[in-house]
Amino acid sequence: MMDICKKEKLFQTYLQEQLEDDDEFREAWEKLQPFRAVAQAMIDSGLTEEELANGTGLAPATIRKLENGTINPSVRTLQKLAAGIGRTLRITFITKEEAEVNTITEIEAEEDKLIKRAVLEAIAKAKACGKPVARYDTEKKKAFLEYEDGNREYIN
Repeated sequence: MMDICKKEKLFQTYLQEQLEDDDEFREAWEKLQPFRAVAQAMIDSGLTEEELANGTGLAPATIRKLENGTINPSVRTLQKLAAGIGRTLRITFITKEEAEVNTITEIEAEEDKLIKRAVLEAIAKAKACGKPVARYDTEKKKAFLEYEDGNREYIN
């Protein structure tokens, strides 16, 4: 069975290829960006649907529609959502070039999440083994296990 990090890397590779090679896919992906941002903010908040509804004053059905991208929320709805998850809504107009840079930054942020996940996996493995210590190599941007004899086992 493939671990979640490998699956996510495969997805990110596939996504990047689609964004580069398929104009129709890229256009659809860009149209969904606001919904992806809303969904990610809701996930990051760690709140349940009910907690989110209570904290925002929005109906649970509205929360579900926001999560699924089936409604086009008003700015007021987005402001309520932002306040409910402890964030501030910011709307900006940027050039196409800035958007391309932002896409690269988003990809790098996803890679950072993969790295953090790998570190957690390394720590779990270290605890299970009892001897190695989980560490992080900032140059290689990889987690590794360091054994008593100095050997390192990098975690992908």
